Amino acid sequence: MIANAETCIKALRILSQDIQSDDGVANAALNECADRMEQLQTDTNRLTTANLQLREGVEELKQRIQRWHDTLTPLMPSDLKSWHENNPSEWPEVTAWVITSQRERINQLEAENDAMRADLLLWEEKEVKP
Repeated sequence: MIANAETCIKALRILSQDIQSDDGVANAALNECADRMEQLQTDTNRLTTANLQLREGVEELKQRIQRWHDTLTPLMPSDLKSWHENNPSEWPEVTAWVITSQRERINQLEAENDAMRADLLLWEEKEVKP
């Protein structure tokens, strides 16, 4: 049977007090072992907690990436290789580029529409005159 860390630490502390040593070296060594084992146990607990938090963080990131995919993939042009073939970590940049491109295209179409309206008004003015 393997004893847990706390039991071993207590045993080392008891031994460090009970051992009869003329120079006290054995007592100090056992006490140092108990201290180090206690520190290792503390570090192990802290790292285990940190590991669990990191795993939760990874799961949250996976869910966020999936949400990006599910929300934006249907909106992206099917021939947009930079979306469909790139790493998901690049999706925010690709999305920003697509939005910027679409805004530029809208501005271009609005400018062309304004020009056609102006031409239409000029054409109508010429037809109205006797």
